[in-house]
Amino acid sequence: MSTVNLRIELVGAEPPVWREVRIPREIPLTVLHWTIQSVMGWQAEHLHGFARGNGYWGAAAVWVPEPRESNENPERDATLGQLLGRGRTATYMYDFGDDWEHRLTVQATDPADIDQIELVDGRGGFMLENVGGVYGLSEAVSLVAELGRGGKLTADQSDFIEMLYGGKPSPRDRKRLLQFDADAVRRGLAQIPVDGAAS
Repeated sequence: MSTVNLRIELVGAEPPVWREVRIPREIPLTVLHWTIQSVMGWQAEHLHGFARGNGYWGAAAVWVPEPRESNENPERDATLGQLLGRGRTATYMYDFGDDWEHRLTVQATDPADIDQIELVDGRGGFMLENVGGVYGLSEAVSLVAELGRGGKLTADQSDFIEMLYGGKPSPRDRKRLLQFDADAVRRGLAQIPVDGAAS
């Protein structure tokens, strides 16, 4: 089983949010799903799906947890290698309301086997659920950073932050959203079995 360096990039995020992991090419999609959830800081509150290539909508090959339409494939029976096919890119869509599109790109391959998914690098903080997609994320990042500098928010901006955090974000909340935390990502990855036994 070969290993790939897989870049997971949140499409359209500003500032950029991405992670790169070393992961077996033949890992089950169920394990890849939990890997993406963990490294990006998602809470698995919404539906998701995988598609071959650079976009989810209109993709010819789509994998979901359980098929709902005749052209969808069951995720539980597929691997990252099958998702990629002969290509180097795939798409992971999370939350079909906020449409968090993640581009999955193979950066390098290695014939060696690994027994644990490894973090290579990353940028950007952990994600917020139910923030309204990449535009809401950008707004949240901007407002939380402004609060951290002691700035004042408008009433609408304060309401938005109240909706997300139930009040003002704590220093821990600010750090989680604004800074890449490699140690936290590694701790999450340590909980994911490569063989998919706990998926």
